[in-house]
Amino acid sequence: LSRDNDEPMTGSIQRVSWFPDSRKIVYDKINLVNRVESYSDLYVYNLDSKKTDRLSTGLRAREPSVSPDGESVVFVKLSGGKTELATLRVDSKQAAVVFSAPIQSRISYPTYLNAQEVVFSMRNPDGSEYLHRLNLQSGAMSSLLVDYPSARFARMTSEGLLFASKKN
Repeated sequence: LSRDNDEPMTGSIQRVSWFPDSRKIVYDKINLVNRVESYSDLYVYNLDSKKTDRLSTGLRAREPSVSPDGESVVFVKLSGGKTELATLRVDSKQAAVVFSAPIQSRISYPTYLNAQEVVFSMRNPDGSEYLHRLNLQSGAMSSLLVDYPSARFARMTSEGLLFASKKN
């Protein structure tokens, strides 16, 4: 990508996720306001039109992942001392918080398991970190792979769920 292709020229990108048709990507862009303040929002880059579309403004949104149907994005929403798991409809740009982590716990790297479920890692204040599954329709949450300490960076593939932990 070059400046002529409408790419983000400033800021830092933490995560990029492809849409199912491989014609667009969603990414987070972190910009510095000043030496101590930064903000992050979500953007879609269309490879065909070579244009960028801003999906959020002021959400403090990071680490996006596109749904299997390409209609929504799951991401981490930052706020003072806590993180939340949120979804955003790509067409309407409407966001909704689907889970709020306890104070001083940190949600990271969410990804869709299927159309109704997401998996994400959550680090607790004691430093332990595990994968969790959340059903977006029922709100039911469960821990995954509890025998794998510090499990994170989950990614769904055609072969199943890949992840990293202290055991691998």
